Amino acid sequence: MKEELLTLINELKTDQEISSYDEQKTKQLIILRFLTILGWDIFSEVIPEYTVSGKRVDYALRIIDCVKAFIEVKKVKEDLDLHQEQLLNYSFHKGIKLAILTNGITWYFYLPLQEGNWEQRKFYTINIFEQEASEISLKFTDFLSRENIINGHAIKNAKKVIAGKQKQKALKETLPKAWNKLVIEQDELLIELISETSEKICGYEANENQVKDFLLTHKNQLVLSIDKPPSSSIKKQQQKPLNKKKSPDVGLKIQGSELQLNIHALKVEKQNAKALVEGFSKNSLLYYSSIFTAHKNAKSLHKNFRRIPKLLTVFKGQPKKEYPLSEIGKDLHAKDYELRKNYVAVLDKIFHIKNNIKMWEELCSNGIFDIWEPKAPYNSLNGKDDPMILLLRIFEIDYDFTIRIVPKNNYIDTIKYFDNNGIPIPISKVRIIRPIISNNSFESIIEKIKEVTFTYLEGKGEVEICNTIEMVKKLL
Repeated sequence: MKEELLTLINELKTDQEISSYDEQKTKQLIILRFLTILGWDIFSEVIPEYTVSGKRVDYALRIIDCVKAFIEVKKVKEDLDLHQEQLLNYSFHKGIKLAILTNGITWYFYLPLQEGNWEQRKFYTINIFEQEASEISLKFTDFLSRENIINGHAIKNAKKVIAGKQKQKALKETLPKAWNKLVIEQDELLIELISETSEKICGYEANENQVKDFLLTHKNQLVLSIDKPPSSSIKKQQQKPLNKKKSPDVGLKIQGSELQLNIHALKVEKQNAKALVEGFSKNSLLYYSSIFTAHKNAKSLHKNFRRIPKLLTVFKGQPKKEYPLSEIGKDLHAKDYELRKNYVAVLDKIFHIKNNIKMWEELCSNGIFDIWEPKAPYNSLNGKDDPMILLLRIFEIDYDFTIRIVPKNNYIDTIKYFDNNGIPIPISKVRIIRPIISNNSFESIIEKIKEVTFTYLEGKGEVEICNTIEMVKKLL
């Protein structure tokens, strides 16, 4: 069996015409050949067009009168993600333990009766072009050979894969939390270890207060941002299609790592600024704010913020009573926060929304905007035309504009590019040093926002302004 599998796999890898296979060719020249090698009698045990609730599954693998697995086949170029729901619904309602969705090149293996959403029930993926032939052969045997399906080993092998993934996921999520807990709580053992290591390196032992001061001073660098992988929930997969557009007159112009700055700054509350730049702590984890509210006539959008990034500055006063901080926001102790003038906000996306208190209750509790009580952003948009959520990406730049900030009024600061005699000051472009948060963290934030807002999108819906994830990839 192994040698036959390897021969077929290598044949498919070098087949120049395979991309043109329609569904029928995919079935005849790929699927049935694999099943034959894996021990199935394609005339009596592989049942084509198997009827389920008035619908048809391409193949049912049947031993005597018991259906063991469903296989749904699409043409080679077909996007399989569009067909998961149909197959898993068929399988679930018939109590089928194993299901396969394939276009001949990519094979998705599922345990339909497993708990979780569709992606969580997908335990393994084979890609003929991308994986080694020996590995592909082994997995086909483990999960789809007639012998392993009859004796139950196929399901056991699948559950081992899932258990391994769950363990790795748990460790991946827990280790950063464990580290953050040690740093934020200034754990006694950590302090002792740092002190001892300091003595080994330089001959001087740091005392407890010195180590605590070090941990506090460098908390922003030491506390890890938690990268939550994007969710593939049922809720998301059933959402209505978004009116997602990219406006032709926007899009950031970048030369290498240089940015042209807007003459207007983005002026925000001190609490917002600190949460954007340094993050906020919740349950011993560090989160970063990345959103800002706006509307049709908002000053934040003036001077073409869609195209030209803005320097980040802060209001002198405290938030109004109608914009209450949450306990997390109060714990930022940002009343006297001094923001260095070397952080730039790039507008990544605009979400045109229906202002709804329930939406804000979710966004103010899921690590996105937790420094505010839900009624704060709700009140800021109440009664406004075209309410929006601005998704911001914050970057540290190589120039501090402190001496060049000119307050225009309570809501607008401007950047001074000319001296009092009208002579240009030579700073017109700035160089990016780093994004404040990683691409993985930013993708997680985007996913959370989309999951919450998809039922509240209005008008233009979600509009992409600048794909800062791709921008960061190029910069790095």
